[in-house]
Amino acid sequence: MPRSAWLRHPLTSLLLLAALGSLTALGAGSLIDWDETIYATAARNIWQQGTWLSPLLNGQPFTEKPPLVLWEMALSFAVLGVGEASARLPSALNSLVFLAALWGIGARWGGRGFATRWALLHTFAFFPLFLARSAVIDATFNALMGLATFALVEFDEAYGAFRSGKGTRAKHWLWLLGAALALGLNVLAKGPLGGVVSLVAFAGLKLVRRSPAIQ
Repeated sequence: MPRSAWLRHPLTSLLLLAALGSLTALGAGSLIDWDETIYATAARNIWQQGTWLSPLLNGQPFTEKPPLVLWEMALSFAVLGVGEASARLPSALNSLVFLAALWGIGARWGGRGFATRWALLHTFAFFPLFLARSAVIDATFNALMGLATFALVEFDEAYGAFRSGKGTRAKHWLWLLGAALALGLNVLAKGPLGGVVSLVAFAGLKLVRRSPAIQ
């Protein structure tokens, strides 16, 4: 797609708008609540002590949550230094990934107009913005859930095209591989729940799409 087309694409405007809300003054205010402080402390220990495979908190193994979000924060600390903004940056970036996946799902099954309205509602909702500006697991979980669901939707479309003789076998297998990768990463972010939610969401979307009332 030419650069001018990308600039005119509705998703580009949505991402810029969402980035303005999630990234502006990201480091303002100290880390709050149990989640932010605990995750940031464990991630700092990973970066400073090199305990990537065995995160520590107060000298003890931290096993309450899977490590993916801690790894994201530790990498952010490695690049930007330890601080509130770098602790929250993975959530802010993951919120943009989820928004793009949400728009992609909406565009595939409802058209660009529907996708843009759906994504706008999400962009201006308070709770998603709160998660995007917090050093918590939820934004990473949402991003991977969105990517997995989007990949499953694209797999479904590609497989349908292949069965009708309009597509190649490799394409739908690549989308299925992408979905499996996102599901696996989400298990590293949220535990078993991360591998289930996208499958349930995809099944729900299939049921809604086939409903006579929707047609």
